[in-house]
Amino acid sequence: MKYFYRHIALLAIMLFTIFSATAQMSTLRFTSSRVEMGTIAEEDGPTTAYMEATNSGTTPVYIKEVVTTCGCTKVEFRRDAIMPKERVKIGITYDPRNRPGRIDKQIAVIVSDSDDAIVINLIGYVTPRERTVYEIYPFDMGGGLRMESNFHAFAYLEHGKQIEERIGYVNHSDRTISLSMRKIESTGALTVTYPATIAPHAKGDIVLSYALDEESTTYGTLSDIFQFEVDGACNRTLISTYAIAVDNFDLVEDILAPTAVVSKKIIKFGEILLNNQVLELSTTLSNSGEMPLIIRRVESDSPAVEVTVDGDMSIAKGDVVTLRIRLNTALIEDCDNPFVSRIRVICNDPITPMQVIRVNAIPL
Repeated sequence: MKYFYRHIALLAIMLFTIFSATAQMSTLRFTSSRVEMGTIAEEDGPTTAYMEATNSGTTPVYIKEVVTTCGCTKVEFRRDAIMPKERVKIGITYDPRNRPGRIDKQIAVIVSDSDDAIVINLIGYVTPRERTVYEIYPFDMGGGLRMESNFHAFAYLEHGKQIEERIGYVNHSDRTISLSMRKIESTGALTVTYPATIAPHAKGDIVLSYALDEESTTYGTLSDIFQFEVDGACNRTLISTYAIAVDNFDLVEDILAPTAVVSKKIIKFGEILLNNQVLELSTTLSNSGEMPLIIRRVESDSPAVEVTVDGDMSIAKGDVVTLRIRLNTALIEDCDNPFVSRIRVICNDPITPMQVIRVNAIPL
């Protein structure tokens, strides 16, 4: 649902870009194009400010619609005709809940006598409320240990380099706790740094770092899963991390670098029967750069999808190889929903070292 609201907001912003914000052609004249909400406290809840407008013309006018860029803003206005010289008041209510910081919103008032919307800017500031420990550290690891997150996706991990991230923690108990870690799945590339003991109500960071040697032959997805034991007891909550191992691109000259080009990045098998058949489609991978393009690894996130490279794993300038994509319908587990899978091609293209190909099918 959040993507729907984001889409609506973007459409509204596009609408404001098209509309004139300076030339108010309508006879409905607002006292100002700026509404000051002032400083409001987040815990105070929805706050309303008012703006006034006057029909400066000789014929009735009415407000057709009011569009906002955020669901946090509601506008109350009259929908009946505003007579000549009549003054009206419009209420703008802003909900500051979970929106600390600066208020900078736009409102487009669409009127009956103009093709241009009247743009009103809503300005103010929300002072943040004090967050509870449960909001700041929502993940309960057991024994009083709480953490900000139980998952972190890293960026690309280049050979010979190290990348680091942190996850905040707190001991929410009134006693000192001891901490140890148990690995569930390990790539050997992840180092987790954490305190052996944590004092009551103390806060800090768990440090996660991935590193690979320059000579490493590991490419593609690195996925690690572990859990903490607090005072020897293990909670069910798992912590997982994710990174993509690629070449070290520091020594690659941009002008000589290989460039990967995938002819089709969406493979559509269409409607399929789950009758143990193996279906095959293909796409191509070409090199439009100077240096040879080397395919380091090809991965599929579904056991139902298998990929083979029909050609050399090193692709010279201008050459093309075929990626044959086979869908084993017997291995599709969910037959009630559309099948979606992704293929990742890891290569030595420094701009896009991971090419993603999407595979779709509709089980019947």
